[in-house]
Amino acid sequence: MSLNTPQYQRATEEADFLRKRLYALQERVEREDSYGDAHLDYLHTLYALIDKEHSIYTRLKLIDTIEAKRKIDELDAYKVVGLLNADDVSIDNVYPVVKKELVELIKQVSGDDWNPEDFDLDD
Repeated sequence: MSLNTPQYQRATEEADFLRKRLYALQERVEREDSYGDAHLDYLHTLYALIDKEHSIYTRLKLIDTIEAKRKIDELDAYKVVGLLNADDVSIDNVYPVVKKELVELIKQVSGDDWNPEDFDLDD
């Protein structure tokens, strides 16, 4: 299996789209004083991006090529810059924790019992 599959290409394009959307929303959030629609959009988009990156990471772990291993090393480099302090912690273990914390934050900010399975970013 290679990184040239349509599924992998689509997933990376979607992640790029979500990153751009996140940066644009960040500018809106910084202009607002209180929690509003932009904050929730930002949190939803952040959740979608983390979920997408987790999916990409999982796909890369299944691909046995030098290029895939290089991309995994780039993602695991978060440990090098101090975002993950423990040497025995894998970025793969961090994704579920971050997603769970985001769900709780979204519930707190929105006041709703938000379920990521019910959310469609295109709505």
